[in-house]
Amino acid sequence: MEPKEEIRRRIDVAELISEYLTLKPAGSGSFKAICPFHQEKTPSLHVSKEKQIWHCFGCDVGGDIFAFVMQIENVDFPEALRILGKKAGVEITRYESSDSNERQRLIAMHELVTKFYRKVLLDSTQATNARAYLENRGIDKELADKFQLGFAPDAWSTLVDFLSKRGYSATEIERGGLAQRKKSGVGHIDKFRNRILIPLSDHHSNVVGFTGRIMAKSGEDQGPKYMNSPETLIYKKSELLYGLDLAKSAIKHAGSVIVVEGNLDVVASHKAGVENVVASSGTALTEMQIDLLKRFTDTMIFSFDQDAAGFEAAKRGIRLSLNKDMSVKVVILPADAGKDPDDAVQKDPQLWIDAVANPIPIMEYYFAQATKDRDLNNVEHKREIGKFLVPEIAAVADPIEQEHWLQKLSDLLRVEIEVLRGMVNKIKQPAAAANQPVSKPQARTNKRTREDQAVIAILGLFLQAPKLQKQVVDKLDPAQIGPDDLQTLYKELVSAYNSNATSTAQKSFFAELRTKITSTSELNHLEQLLDEIALRGEQVTNDLSQDQVQAQLNDFIHVIEQAGLDKRKRELELAIRQAEEQGDNKVVQKLLDEFNSIR
Repeated sequence: MEPKEEIRRRIDVAELISEYLTLKPAGSGSFKAICPFHQEKTPSLHVSKEKQIWHCFGCDVGGDIFAFVMQIENVDFPEALRILGKKAGVEITRYESSDSNERQRLIAMHELVTKFYRKVLLDSTQATNARAYLENRGIDKELADKFQLGFAPDAWSTLVDFLSKRGYSATEIERGGLAQRKKSGVGHIDKFRNRILIPLSDHHSNVVGFTGRIMAKSGEDQGPKYMNSPETLIYKKSELLYGLDLAKSAIKHAGSVIVVEGNLDVVASHKAGVENVVASSGTALTEMQIDLLKRFTDTMIFSFDQDAAGFEAAKRGIRLSLNKDMSVKVVILPADAGKDPDDAVQKDPQLWIDAVANPIPIMEYYFAQATKDRDLNNVEHKREIGKFLVPEIAAVADPIEQEHWLQKLSDLLRVEIEVLRGMVNKIKQPAAAANQPVSKPQARTNKRTREDQAVIAILGLFLQAPKLQKQVVDKLDPAQIGPDDLQTLYKELVSAYNSNATSTAQKSFFAELRTKITSTSELNHLEQLLDEIALRGEQVTNDLSQDQVQAQLNDFIHVIEQAGLDKRKRELELAIRQAEEQGDNKVVQKLLDEFNSIR
């Protein structure tokens, strides 16, 4: 069996999409969700377990599991094949693009490097201090295994030599961010030396880079305390969230994600049993990272170091999250718990468990911070409070919630709410212009006519209710169908119905028709339309009796017939006017008789 078909057999479309979106039952084994590919409030993306397809009726995108991964991950087909192959346990040995080939080699190299550094940590005498350091921090072997922690020995070219023997060129190793050219002379040296290595994985569990924590003794200068891989073809800092690959299920189960600053904060949180946690690596969250998290939850819980830099970095991410209509809360550690989750867990894991169980809404936290040590009778202090809070209130996307906080600030400062609204509007106008979405598909603008919608529903019934197929063939003439694509697809449906080679069983009928369309170059542009029609059929027949489905078909056929009559009436009206201008009374009468019979 071809890898593509084997993957399709092993991965269920609804289970795959549920890893990204919240699916709600839509009857008869179907599901619906808010579409992530265009702005909407009401679910218009539908998923069929029976037919293993999905389609959004709002922006008109859809397809199978490969189409979904290509769309949501913004990758080409070979990369989608690789992602799904890994998920399904199917080996993919051939790629169709040079970019995918390079990506695959870099990912394979990083997996090999992770195992190498892990073995060094476990077995090498050079890693004695590193093992003691981890033990001191309460990171046992099981936890270190879970996060694949390793150690880069204090040597110039151990890794370069290791990878060279396994077929990787010095250029590849450098392009992967694992080596750098010597400052003098010829050749390359290892990027990481004498450091505990924390592998950085994307949300598909591919290692794409590393963070290295220096093990230098006090007074030695061997570079920064923490060193990250440089950006490469597979590692983009603005897109990656540390720990997300291990947190996805926990996030969906908890209904929220906890965002911490450091990678070791994530490790410590897992030690305490809190697994719905990711790290921003001490920087402000980017829009891409927030969009990634929004696939799994709409509630963000921030935990940041209490220093000014940590607060400012978190504040920018919080503002972006609020702009995207997410619920935002904050974790407050007790004063004696330390500065971050890692400190708290080392002191007592229960401190962290209790803190994350009781987060407070971000605006409540902001109000408390803004009024701390300030005198509300002092006009300068009132101005500072407003300067701090108004921009944060402006970032709140929900108008009801925004009005609530404006009213609270108005009462607090004893300032007219209209004054505050004016300040918010001044902030929002330039921000709205700067943040216009440019890449997402828009909702369909070329709305289909009522007759086209009726044809789509009829063809959907043709696929969904085999007992009605003969009626459709007898009553619906291809000439009654306007758009060429719909007409062509209907002819293919009728051809499949009339062919003895195609089973009349509903599931195989659709599957065989879809295979024919996707594998025929003259027809493959109809694939998305076929999926839309199939899902429309499921919608129309959902929870209806056979008699009710028959009544639906009659109604749709009536719409088509009425449209045909209306069209003929318009033609007759024009012909009557022309005959009257020519003085041909016989023709006028004949046309009037036909017109009256239609009316």
